[in-house]
Amino acid sequence: MRNTTQPNRALRSKLCSRRFREIPWAKPDISAALKAAVEAHKLKMAKVAMPLRVMVTGETQTPSIDATLELIGRDEVIARMERELPHFPT
Repeated sequence: MRNTTQPNRALRSKLCSRRFREIPWAKPDISAALKAAVEAHKLKMAKVAMPLRVMVTGETQTPSIDATLELIGRDEVIARMERELPHFPT
């Protein structure tokens, strides 16, 4: 069974941050990038979306993560992720 501890979630969120720099910033593209990260690491969406959601919004529940990220904006999402990653176990 895969280790799904908090440190691994932070690492996956870091991976998403890199992907986010390379894609058009629209809900379908954000969704596709998240799905690609999930599939590449054989995870469930919640294992990527939940830590990302907490890093970016400070909340555990939001509307769909792709819509939320689109509304916040790429630069702010990446800035928040980079600011919060040190506070997540690595």
